[in-house]
Amino acid sequence: MSFNKFSGPFPSLTENSALIQLIIPHNNLEEIPSCSGLPNLKLVDVSFNDIAEVSLKKFEGCTKLETLDVSNNHLRSLPDLSQLPALRHLKASHNQISGVNFKSLNNLELVHLGHNKLEELKTLESKDLMACSLAFNNLHEPPNLKIHHLMELLLCLDGNPIKPSVLKAFYLENSIQQTSATEANATFVGTGLFKSFSEAAHGDSKQKKRGTKRKMGSYCGLRCMRNGYEADEDEEDLIDEEQQACVIA
Repeated sequence: MSFNKFSGPFPSLTENSALIQLIIPHNNLEEIPSCSGLPNLKLVDVSFNDIAEVSLKKFEGCTKLETLDVSNNHLRSLPDLSQLPALRHLKASHNQISGVNFKSLNNLELVHLGHNKLEELKTLESKDLMACSLAFNNLHEPPNLKIHHLMELLLCLDGNPIKPSVLKAFYLENSIQQTSATEANATFVGTGLFKSFSEAAHGDSKQKKRGTKRKMGSYCGLRCMRNGYEADEDEEDLIDEEQQACVIA
């Protein structure tokens, strides 16, 4: 259902209780469709629309939601996403977000907040964060880091008005990997959305890498095929008939 001109109220999804993935980017939606009553929903992609607010009322009962893509919309803020207990992957880049309470993102593993209007982020706090892009905001200082697995963190601060000497000292002091905006974007978009960021962060074996793809592969492959891209061979293998029947895309 991507690359259409959907606008106005979205049809009710309450009769689709088995729905696993809702993929409706590149439309004219002004609000997120109500996903309440969809206990099996794991992924929502409403990128490239005209959405100005993320209302948690739209996700009541979505206890399995793992991935949310609200990039390229008109958001100015984010709600307390800690109310979505299974959420691990957030892409909210290319909006007008000016402030974030990172304590509400404490359970997230992958976060893309690049190309927003963040002016201050005093503390970056998380117990599970593996990769985060804050590129092309208006941050004048790096954040204080309270990350459990600090040395495994990939962090991108490109395009902010931070003095190069300050930025270099920040990366050295915290012993973390500096990631360019190009690398971050290649990770979060393209054929896999979030594919490979966690792989790069951990440098795991091929077997563990395949495990990461198994978690995200069904979405990656389906989205690629439906939008004219060629899915990776191992991603295609992960898409079975049952999964295809549980996707609106």
